[in-house]
Amino acid sequence: MDEIELTAVAIDSETVTLALIEEMSKSAGISVVSFTSPDDASAFIAGNDIDMLFIDYRMPNADGVGSLRELRRTVGDIPVVAVTVFDDYTVMDEAMEAGATEFVSKPVNAVEFLARVRSLARLRRAERALSDRNEQVERRVRYETAELAEREKEEMLFLGRVSVFGRGNPAHIERVADYAR
Repeated sequence: MDEIELTAVAIDSETVTLALIEEMSKSAGISVVSFTSPDDASAFIAGNDIDMLFIDYRMPNADGVGSLRELRRTVGDIPVVAVTVFDDYTVMDEAMEAGATEFVSKPVNAVEFLARVRSLARLRRAERALSDRNEQVERRVRYETAELAEREKEEMLFLGRVSVFGRGNPAHIERVADYAR
C-alpha cells in the first residue's frame, strides 16, 4: 500500500523555525505550507484540506491562544502541534486547553520533533485510510441496496403478472407463491 501524503500548515513568526519544521517534516512524509501570520494561514486553510497544523503558541503580533482556539474550530479534529518556548507546565496546559494535540519546545530538537510528528502522522494516515475505506463501503452498500430494490421491484411486477394469469385459479396462485418463497 502506498503511503498517504500528508499536508500540514506551519505558523510561526520566525522564518528560521518555519524552515526547520518544513525540512524535518519531509522525513515524516509531510509537505508543509508555512505562514508568518495566523490570518494568512486561515485563508489558506479555508480553501484547502490539511492533515496537521504546527503553530507557535507565542507570536509577537498575534494572540497565540486565540489563534489556536480559532484554528482548532476551523481544522476540526486533525493533530495540532504547539511549538514554543516554555519553562513550566502551565504554558503546556494552556496550549492543550486551547486545542493543541502535542507540544514541542523551542529551540526545536529534531529527535523530539520527529518522534512526536511521526507518531501523529501514522495516526492521521490511519484515520484517512479508515475514512477512505468507510466511503468505499458506503458506496458499495448504496449500490447493493439500489440493486436489491430493483430486483424487488421486478419480482413484484412478475408476481403481479402471474396473479393476472391465474385469476380464478387459487391453486395456481398458491403454487406461484410457494415457488417465489
